[in-house]
Amino acid sequence: MAVSTATYISDSTLLLRGAVASGTTDPISASRGDDSSFVLTANPTKAVEYPCITVMMEDMNSRKLGVASEAHWVNCTVAIKVFARNQREKDRLSQQVVDSLRSVELDATTGTSAQKLFGFRLSSSIDIDELEQQGPKSRIMRYNYGVIISN
Repeated sequence: MAVSTATYISDSTLLLRGAVASGTTDPISASRGDDSSFVLTANPTKAVEYPCITVMMEDMNSRKLGVASEAHWVNCTVAIKVFARNQREKDRLSQQVVDSLRSVELDATTGTSAQKLFGFRLSSSIDIDELEQQGPKSRIMRYNYGVIISN
């Protein structure tokens, strides 16, 4: 699915969700309920079973590609949140997310660059402190990509 000028926000999110889903392994796939998903977009409205991963567009800004140009370079910040049952699972799933996005970037036919989502960069990775020791463990990773849009 190429990222379209008219729908670049949803296209980018869905493209990255697909890349994360195909590059990560659900540790509870055999027991996950039918009303639950492992990789989701935005904040889950379905039943949540840990572990899970969410992908959402967090921030965007743009600049013209020239003084008289109608084309823009849009910088997109995508937040990918990993929720896990323990620290080891959180680290393993986070590594799988990084590896899947990094490896899919330059694929000539299905990669993010070929689909018009450019400049993969992991800009931050933050562990979230949980209030209780036994609660889910989470990490927010922010990735930056660029999209060229034109009228």
